[in-house]
Amino acid sequence: MSVQDNKKNAKQIVAVRGVNKIELILHKGFNFKWEIIDPEKVFKLALAENDETIGLMALALFDSEQRVEIKLIESSAGNIGKNKFYSRIAGCLLAHAARMAVTRYGATAAISLVPKTQLINHYIREYGFQIAGKSLFMEGKSLIKLIDEYGR
Repeated sequence: MSVQDNKKNAKQIVAVRGVNKIELILHKGFNFKWEIIDPEKVFKLALAENDETIGLMALALFDSEQRVEIKLIESSAGNIGKNKFYSRIAGCLLAHAARMAVTRYGATAAISLVPKTQLINHYIREYGFQIAGKSLFMEGKSLIKLIDEYGR
């Protein structure tokens, strides 16, 4: 899995892993107060070379619906907007959620999220989400495409 280093115009290897409460308290450079979230539900995207956290995501599992919901997703402060250091952060985190859903639920897996209004079209255009009321969702071949594009 990799992000694009926009300054060096090169790929940087990243990994997604769980976090503990101490890490959530110590994380700097994020707007949301992540320490209030149960750490068992939070995953970080970190650069392989130095373990710098560049993205965080909170998930909820809905086994009865065979769905993983992205409750919250955020790139670190230096990775937002036109002058961001790294691209593909959200895609890598979403691909991790998709892989988790497929691993857990198989062919009937789905992921969903309730995005900020200004991001709805971005999630549809960039990642292939579909509208479902106030939520966006993805299932089937779209999940596999997301994993192939961002999760390898």
